[in-house]
Amino acid sequence: MIRPLTFIIVLFCLVACSPRVLVVNEFADMINEGMGALESETDLELARQAFPGNIKLLETMLANDPANPTLRLLLARLYASYAFAFLETDLDAARLGAAASVDPDALSHRAVVFYQRAEAYALGVLEASHPGLTRKLEQVTTIEAVLATMAPGDAPALFWYGFSLGARINLQQDDVSLLVRVPIAAAALRRVVALAPAYFHGGAHMALMIYYGGRSPAMGGRPDLADEHYARLKAIAGDDFFLADVLYARHALVIRADRDGFVRLLTAAGDISQERAAYGLMNAVARRRAAIYLSAVDDLFL
Repeated sequence: MIRPLTFIIVLFCLVACSPRVLVVNEFADMINEGMGALESETDLELARQAFPGNIKLLETMLANDPANPTLRLLLARLYASYAFAFLETDLDAARLGAAASVDPDALSHRAVVFYQRAEAYALGVLEASHPGLTRKLEQVTTIEAVLATMAPGDAPALFWYGFSLGARINLQQDDVSLLVRVPIAAAALRRVVALAPAYFHGGAHMALMIYYGGRSPAMGGRPDLADEHYARLKAIAGDDFFLADVLYARHALVIRADRDGFVRLLTAAGDISQERAAYGLMNAVARRRAAIYLSAVDDLFL
């Protein structure tokens, strides 16, 4: 039997929440729980075609509930994943001679736009929980103190914010005004490692592996930290998460001029015959990138 007070509370909620918002909430939870199905897809072209439709559907739903944090976080995840898995892979192919008919500048611009959208959606989630955070994140000198206020529940949004910011800065290296924000992206990812190191298969470790391993020590690279994050990423995701090996080879081993290690890791990734369902899409991306990088080995190791 429903007690009078409980009945009043339920009635108030039904009046306060429009049926449309309730439907949006149910839909957002359903999509969130079903993301594994999209990310387990091993056919790159099928996944490439599925992402845009899901993005626009979620944005349509968000128009009916603009403050919905689940939808905002999903959109950050989808925009960033699409830019990384497809646009940046195409960009690598174009720059390394595996897709001569593609315009690298157009691809790079589109990837930057997608990362900006992902960053904005993730930042919106964080701002809702921490009013004034957007302004505070612009201050490099106080970034560590600001991030110290983050809790484990903030880790997903913080990851997509840091990942997207770092990715678009990497694509806009000729824009010196963005260089001041590099430490912000790195600090955000380090905070994710402290709060939820296993989130998104250890994605923060992967991003930091690239950050520290993709530059020479003279330019601020830290091979020791790149190796540390690579080892921790492998410990979290396991040996069948081949994207870790491919990105480690492309960034850390190229900088170290370790051609033998580069070829060994990429050959193993290219020979994947079976993959865990959870890593289906990422391992498909790994296979594609391994083929691109191996075809350009002579250019990468001059």
